[in-house]
Amino acid sequence: MGPQGNHPDVEPDVSAKPVQASSSFRTICTLLILLALQNMAIKLMNLPLNRVIELRYCQQYYLQHDPSQLEPGGSIPEQLCKLDSVQQRLAWMQGMIETLHIVCDLIVTIPLSALSDKGRQRLVLGLNVSGLALMYMFIVLVGYLDILPVAAMLIGPMFTLLGGGNCAFMSTTYGLVTQAATLETQRSSYFAYISSVSYVILLTSPSISARTMTTNLWLPFWIGIIMLLIALPVIFSLETPSDRNTTVDSLESAALLRRASIDIKRNRLNNSNQGIFLASIETLQHLFRQVSQRRNFRYLLSVFLIVSLASSGTPILPQYISKRYGWTFAEAGYLLTVKAIVNVTLLTMIVPSTIKALHKYTRMSGVSINIASAKASEIISVFGVLLVGTSTTMGALIFCKSPKSSSRI
Repeated sequence: MGPQGNHPDVEPDVSAKPVQASSSFRTICTLLILLALQNMAIKLMNLPLNRVIELRYCQQYYLQHDPSQLEPGGSIPEQLCKLDSVQQRLAWMQGMIETLHIVCDLIVTIPLSALSDKGRQRLVLGLNVSGLALMYMFIVLVGYLDILPVAAMLIGPMFTLLGGGNCAFMSTTYGLVTQAATLETQRSSYFAYISSVSYVILLTSPSISARTMTTNLWLPFWIGIIMLLIALPVIFSLETPSDRNTTVDSLESAALLRRASIDIKRNRLNNSNQGIFLASIETLQHLFRQVSQRRNFRYLLSVFLIVSLASSGTPILPQYISKRYGWTFAEAGYLLTVKAIVNVTLLTMIVPSTIKALHKYTRMSGVSINIASAKASEIISVFGVLLVGTSTTMGALIFCKSPKSSSRI
């Protein structure tokens, strides 16, 4: 009999592997469902939100200048709302809502990450989805009831302080994916699943949103809010690392990947009532040291900041299309599907093929290829933006969206 023949410890270790694999698979499936519900809900509501805000400002304009244009129930044909004064106020309101939402997300992301590190991922995700649901419910109620002024919509993004926005949601989601994966290859597959779900939603959500708002302006909001409410029980059914026997090493590696290699002194923080606050302060101090001591890191952050600012006009793209070419917001939504198809084609086919070809036929290193690709994508993006601004027909705009989409590279 072999030396391990009578070992009582060997059998549980072997049998634990399929149990752990099954647990990881359930976690990933639950996360994919949650990701689909949250992303689809938000993308369904963003497009008709333009029309809701526009309608309120349009009603105010015609009540003052030409009340005869108001139909029963206060409705006004969308074609009559493409006035400069209405569109300027719409752009300002959309920009302020988006800005406040991002600022609130930024404020709470680090504290929520510290809370997630303490094993409270379900709480973080639940607060996130609840805050988003409350934000959209409040904005829609202001637009629908016509009791509060339109400026009251700016209160809506404040609900993001409850659980953050997309940054807090995705950081927690990626952390759970990392902890659920036991092998490097498994982790790569899980991230590929997340990308696939995101691509499907990116492709389908604009056309679904356009179709539903054509049926009824408020239908996308009903569907979106219901999807966010359905996401809550999905979150509560989520199995987190604290629910299963996870090794200390896997917890630490997951935390390091999720928190960008920020080392939090767990023992001291877990035993302190001010653990979350101390973790947030230590995280900020570490980030400040990284920025102040590493020149390339400063350059990289600056590039991300500039590119993000340049891309901040994307939410008002439907308004630009609607105003300049006389399309309705629903029709602009279908055009966004074309943009999504171009993005997905670039990310899944053209970019990987180009990188493989450069690796195969040139002597460029991986870093050199990445830098060259980034430079090329920005040059093409600038060219695409110039073409979008100068395009005079819808056909020209559709053609111009292809080079502009290369900023995703």
